[in-house]
Amino acid sequence: MEKLHSESPSSDMLSTLLRRNALSGLVPEFPAGEIEEDWLEPQSAADERLERFRELLDNETYVNVHKLAKEARNGVPEEVRSEVWKYILGVLRPEKSDEISYQQKLQNEYNEFVSHIYDDDEVVRRVVHEVRRLKTLSASTAEFFSREDKSQGKVDENMFVRLISIQLGRARMEIEYHPTMVRLVAPLLHVNRAESDAYYCFDALMKKHEALFTRDGLNRAVTSFLTLLRALEPEFVSHLESEEVEPNSWVPAWMQTLLAGQLARPLLLRLWDTYFASSEVSKLRIVFFFQGHVAYG
Repeated sequence: MEKLHSESPSSDMLSTLLRRNALSGLVPEFPAGEIEEDWLEPQSAADERLERFRELLDNETYVNVHKLAKEARNGVPEEVRSEVWKYILGVLRPEKSDEISYQQKLQNEYNEFVSHIYDDDEVVRRVVHEVRRLKTLSASTAEFFSREDKSQGKVDENMFVRLISIQLGRARMEIEYHPTMVRLVAPLLHVNRAESDAYYCFDALMKKHEALFTRDGLNRAVTSFLTLLRALEPEFVSHLESEEVEPNSWVPAWMQTLLAGQLARPLLLRLWDTYFASSEVSKLRIVFFFQGHVAYG
């Protein structure tokens, strides 16, 4: 067999690994069928699930985020995914008394960030290049450059420039632009109607994810990931080694993008539902796919 030098594991290999670990309880179990494709559930069950989310979200005084997260671990209907993500990521506050004024405050704050963006021409050029490259990479990748709400139109490349530029300017650590940031931002822009909502979700995610964009933080996370992978999936590791697949050719990208570059849209969003809703302990159980950076949060 021809050796694969410095190549990443294929999507089929990832799908097999994901399926096996789902069945063994390491990650949430997903419906049977092709792992990369969307799945269907009985309409009555889907309607009941959506109603449970609406009851929690429509409470007039308080959103029980604990119950919301518990429901979200089993998947979030796309009709309410944007709102649910904002609550379980801590973007929105559970108290409803000043909900409208608080959301307006966030919008005004974001407008202020935009007005004070320091445009780094090199960062702008690289972000635009990566967005255009991903749009033409495959049909699956291109799906992220539209919105779940089709009436909102397509995602504009300038949105990526603004979100990433603002985050780099407000970063808690000294980090530089990396192309994987585009993949990390794309699902957030896809799900959220408002650009400002996507930004605050990105900011909440980066609070714990930022270390993976520093050399030391990424090295620690990769080491921890490989140690755990060897313990839990020795056959998978042996196969990669027999094919001379170097970990550094795929592990960092998996970790920095939370698999946004490896999984098709329906499965990725479903996995992010679980990741965003999980406790720190639960996240460690799905560390294969949602990377051990939680240990450094």
